[in-house]
Amino acid sequence: MKTFLRIFTVVFFLAINQTGYANNVMYKDGYIQLPKHMREKVNLVANNVQYYFDFNCVYCRNLHPYMTTWGDTLPEYMSFTYQPIVINDPLYFMNAAAWKFVEASTIGEDKKYKYMDHIFTYLPRVTNEHQLARLIKESLNDVGLDIKDFASRYGQGEYDNYLNEQINTQKILNIEVTPSVVIGGEYLTHLGLSDGNPKDFITLLNAVTSYYIYQERENDDKSTTK
Repeated sequence: MKTFLRIFTVVFFLAINQTGYANNVMYKDGYIQLPKHMREKVNLVANNVQYYFDFNCVYCRNLHPYMTTWGDTLPEYMSFTYQPIVINDPLYFMNAAAWKFVEASTIGEDKKYKYMDHIFTYLPRVTNEHQLARLIKESLNDVGLDIKDFASRYGQGEYDNYLNEQINTQKILNIEVTPSVVIGGEYLTHLGLSDGNPKDFITLLNAVTSYYIYQERENDDKSTTK
């Protein structure tokens, strides 16, 4: 898959070089270049792709099987992280904290994705904190994690700073649509920029990511030749 991405990048940018206005046509309203002052306010990392998703979002749920393997197509020097949306709601707090607990655990990636799939599948049936706590308990048990450990950490406020930081980052980046993706701390794209079409969003995500990779390589080449 990484070989395919490299080939795609080369072909894509050969086309851009042949038409001076192709970049504007391809990316018109397709991504947002984050201004410097915005990037400096939040902890954005170069060569990292942050995927902002909502367990309550039907589009995020439908894209989940694809996104579990999409990160594997990135070059080895790039990383991919899931960022759950957090709003001022007890259910969102608990759900995001539980994912943070799972993400930080030592279980395999396949089990982490299994946990996410379980939450995506059964969350629509949840209407209160008691039901969510039960769903999280069953989902953690299913992947071999201790609900008592999570409950203790959550009850002691271990995730409070994380949750507040998530809310603050989302506000600064103006993330109002899910899924949204921040690429390399430079570019933001989201489902709304593909007119709400998941298939077009994947195409857009691939193109913007390739654009970022190309720009980084161009900058590296310029630095090397100086």
